[in-house]
Amino acid sequence: MQEISIPEHYEVKLHNGHFDLGEHEEAHTGYYEGNMQTTSEEPPQGHIPHGYHWISIPGHFDRHENHEHYEEPHWALHEKH
Repeated sequence: MQEISIPEHYEVKLHNGHFDLGEHEEAHTGYYEGNMQTTSEEPPQGHIPHGYHWISIPGHFDRHENHEHYEEPHWALHEKH
């Protein structure tokens, strides 16, 4: 398995035509096998919270205790620095 750095980000919730910050994820190491899967779509269109921008999160496995969970490639919001 290959390691990949997943940056700190927020999952996204669509609410009344604009995007809200969802679950917060700390920066962490993810893992993938073979070719890394990324989203081929453009970022969602709509109003996002001020001070944030879209980032593409590649498909990866997260290790939680003694099992792995796969996250599909998706768009998330990251705070501008």
